[in-house]
Amino acid sequence: MPHDTQDAKPDSLAALILASLIDSNRSLRHLDLASNQLSEYSIEEEGLIAIAAAVSSSENITSLNLASNAIKVRGLEAVTSILTQPNSNLAAINLCANRLGMITEAPVLRSFADAVEMSRTLHSIDLRFNALVESEEAIVVI
Repeated sequence: MPHDTQDAKPDSLAALILASLIDSNRSLRHLDLASNQLSEYSIEEEGLIAIAAAVSSSENITSLNLASNAIKVRGLEAVTSILTQPNSNLAAINLCANRLGMITEAPVLRSFADAVEMSRTLHSIDLRFNALVESEEAIVVI
């Protein structure tokens, strides 16, 4: 799936290019994008969304590290979509230190929790350092 980079903001251009590379690589098993600020400067989170779409279409990626990327609502929705793909073989995902406790949209958190629960392949999820216990919405969902 080609990703349109023509109108991309500079902070998401690299992520869009990376998404195209993920799309074309059929041997990639582990993808570590920790601490890349995929969402830090982008309200739309288009870079993270493009990467999530590429990972969603891959049957080969079994491990995804998105720790410390300041994931927001649209980014968490994109991660949720990865988990709900029937062809996904994702066994481990690291979402450590993304401030997910700051997300106040309970339906988004509920969708994510449901996707984790329903995943047939996910065996490991790292949610450390997300201030989930300080978030009423996250407590209700968890």
